[in-house]
Amino acid sequence: MLANNEPLQGVKLGEVFSLMLRELPWPNLKACIQINTQLAKLSTLGGYRLEPKHRTRFEGLVLKEAEKSEFSATFCNPIFAQWYPVHQKLYQPLEDYFHSDVYKTYRESQSLGEDAYVLSAEKFAEYFLVEDLEKWRILLCFSPLQFSPEQAKQILDDNQGNDVLLRRLRDLEESLELVRRENTQLQGENERVKAQADAGVKELQELRQVRRDFQTENNEIRIKFDASQNENRKFRQQVAEMEATLQTRTAAATAAVQQEKVRSDNNVLKLERELSENSEREI
Repeated sequence: MLANNEPLQGVKLGEVFSLMLRELPWPNLKACIQINTQLAKLSTLGGYRLEPKHRTRFEGLVLKEAEKSEFSATFCNPIFAQWYPVHQKLYQPLEDYFHSDVYKTYRESQSLGEDAYVLSAEKFAEYFLVEDLEKWRILLCFSPLQFSPEQAKQILDDNQGNDVLLRRLRDLEESLELVRRENTQLQGENERVKAQADAGVKELQELRQVRRDFQTENNEIRIKFDASQNENRKFRQQVAEMEATLQTRTAAATAAVQQEKVRSDNNVLKLERELSENSEREI
């Protein structure tokens, strides 16, 4: 692109440059400082480290050095080169166009050099958005892109910015009203959900009480069951002891009966022998 070195009336370069610095992501700003020996030396003077927490200080130092150089291309171009690709919505369409066969044909038809980057009125109207007015001012002041006086005037027209602000304000008011309506709806939904939650909590508490009552009843039944089991064990033990005693007594009685039978049988045999002997004597 052909550098735009013509003085710009009514433009405060310091303000536009500061805006470009603020829009740089920290890694990009850090890279700008590191590649400039003087900036790196000033930034770390006093033991400061290149850390985001000192960003405001570093931006002030970079701005001061830019002012000393009278915002020369040599000083500002590396910073612009870090800023430009960050804004892809602006960067990509312009870069695609300037590297296209369409632009090559246009450049040759206008007898422009290979390093000349110019937007025709039609292309400018296609790419320029009032919403991006501040970014286009950075392009106007610090990019190699050459603008026509009419394009520069349009970029520097503050009334456009005011119109954009008013439109954004109206959009914000509409968004705010939409948010309010959604908030009212959400509050109603929240109250309904809260009521359901309260009912759920109450039901849960009732269920917990039922559970506690059931647990208490279950414990009582278990205690009674355990007591019954103990009684049952005692009863079975008593029955077993009685059965053992009965068996012992039965065995003893059986033995006694057997002995008495044997004794009786012996007595009968004895009597029978005696009777037999007596009968023989009588004969």
